[in-house]
Amino acid sequence: MHVQPHLEAIERFRAKEALALSLYLDLSTPTARAKAAQRAFALVCEALRRAGLDRNDGLSRVAEDLELVRLYLKTSAAGRSSSVAFFSCAQELFWRALPLPGPLAESASVGESFDLGPLRSSLALEPQGELAG
Repeated sequence: MHVQPHLEAIERFRAKEALALSLYLDLSTPTARAKAAQRAFALVCEALRRAGLDRNDGLSRVAEDLELVRLYLKTSAAGRSSSVAFFSCAQELFWRALPLPGPLAESASVGESFDLGPLRSSLALEPQGELAG
């Protein structure tokens, strides 16, 4: 899958009143895949804390995003890549899940725009900006 059309939409997105959630998960082993939803929740809680947001308020603002992540992780697509990058702002009808071929450090961030740093680092290692899957 070529990343450029996805990358352009992700870069342009700005949340107006909602939170934009960027989430990078390792799915490289059966254990990592089995525990991914739990790690996603913990990473998002940490991202909310770093952003200075109240945990309960923040979790209510990203609840639909976490549900989309959970649903994706239940699909067969989650087992076909070493890692995945999620860019979600469900309240503003934006969602992208990009399977990535190589491992990357797990992270999450919330804010007005998406955190593309880990994605750019991952793509720099892959020929011609290709995604897994």
